Amino acid sequence: GVGKYNAIIMALMGVEGVTYQNVQMNTSRSETSSGITNNGLSITVMGGNEDDIALAIFDSISEGIATVGDIVKNVKDMNGFGHEIKFSRPVVKKLQISMSLITYPDFPSNGNARIKQAIVDWFNNLDVGEDIHYSRLYQPINSVSGFAVKNLKFGYKGGTLGLDDIIINHNEIATISAEDINIGGN
Repeated sequence: GVGKYNAIIMALMGVEGVTYQNVQMNTSRSETSSGITNNGLSITVMGGNEDDIALAIFDSISEGIATVGDIVKNVKDMNGFGHEIKFSRPVVKKLQISMSLITYPDFPSNGNARIKQAIVDWFNNLDVGEDIHYSRLYQPINSVSGFAVKNLKFGYKGGTLGLDDIIINHNEIATISAEDINIGGN
């Protein structure tokens, strides 16, 4: 099993443009709550050409292994027979942040914009499936000087904001845009 798992990952890494891959196996006799069929695979891939990804999966999995996912491709074997390969792209989870600032004389005139950009850049470096811990949000925020943060809250866009960590599933990626970062205060 482990050798085949590594073969799938290596095949996906060999596809031009792929920046992330996650293979989840279900070795049980029944379907999982997330929809992975018994003895099946759920494969999440970021980047790369969909046809090339499907071929890499087909070439690296054992015969009879079911794949699940939102993207369905038909791959032909050497004899020209078609085989259905499924995989998914990461599900984007949009977040928002709200905070107030107490600014000091050395706070830059473009400080709010710099804080927003630092947060967006930090989110752009997250991996698929990487949880968002509340305390880690201070890292990009504090890359700008001349202020203190009050009332930092975050959550899913359109949802309730709070202080709780956000748990991201293996096939999800957290994102944020500058428009979804509200900075108030003086």
